[in-house]
Amino acid sequence: MNYLQFDKNYFYCFTWFVLWKGFHNIQLFIITNADNHFTSFYGFKIDENAITIKFNKLPKLKIEFYSNSITCGHGVEVPIDTADSGKPEYFNTYKAYSAFTVRYFNSQYRCTAKSGIGIMLSWFNLLMPEIFNRVNPNDKNSQWNFT
Repeated sequence: MNYLQFDKNYFYCFTWFVLWKGFHNIQLFIITNADNHFTSFYGFKIDENAITIKFNKLPKLKIEFYSNSITCGHGVEVPIDTADSGKPEYFNTYKAYSAFTVRYFNSQYRCTAKSGIGIMLSWFNLLMPEIFNRVNPNDKNSQWNFT
């Protein structure tokens, strides 16, 4: 797995791969806690000679997770002999139980997780019932289409 670290500006991320002949898949996965930032994906820019294949067969099974730190992957990448500080670089949602579960069952994945959130009490001013249907947890007008 390769990690890309971005700043807050819109930019192109140039990557160069030498790939063998055949089909290849690319998977993008946001591994941070929801309150670190909001990420937008604008697409790929590929070589004009490249051939792309439309992939439109999504898994039938859909699993949605609503949870807190454990689903965010809080602390899964804390170095050995280091105290968990809650720093964003130690979060990895891809290595959390929720992501393992959807990969195991080959399902579609939706995750609304925020470290410290609760149903009745949180470590901040939002509760899970207030953000569960948002695309961006920090924007009450960004509503998720559950269909």
